[in-house]
Amino acid sequence: MLQFSFDDLQGLIATMGGIEQILAREIAKRMQASVDAFQQAVQVETPVGATGGARGSITQYLEGSPLDLTGVVTMGVLYGEPLEYGRAPGRMPPPAALELWVTRKLGLVGKEMEQVAFLIARAIGRRGTQPGARMFERGYNNAHGAVERLWDDLPTVVVEGL
Repeated sequence: MLQFSFDDLQGLIATMGGIEQILAREIAKRMQASVDAFQQAVQVETPVGATGGARGSITQYLEGSPLDLTGVVTMGVLYGEPLEYGRAPGRMPPPAALELWVTRKLGLVGKEMEQVAFLIARAIGRRGTQPGARMFERGYNNAHGAVERLWDDLPTVVVEGL
């Protein structure tokens, strides 16, 4: 015969009440490790270019509540989207955005640099750019297996913690 006392029930309720704390701690730990892995994988795939600015601008953060947490990896440069996807023909990019590149890659300064930046911007507007670097896509593909493994033992760890 199974016997169950009120004290046993109170102990079970107290134990189950701790599940939120255990889950929150374990989710935060795994989510931070996940965004770290994705950020590193994306940075490895990001072209260095003239300044390294794109690679250096890749950051990550967590948002939401402990049991509804989202990890975000993002790029802080204005040209992040065209770098990822390429640029279709159409509007000309601002020539000023290309001036540092022209100086560093071609060694031009002053009026000559401005003129070359304008010509490059006009050519990009007419022809677009080559296909994008796809650094976020490739970084995700490279890291997702390792990130999935980070989460594999979550149920076991939570049960053991109870």
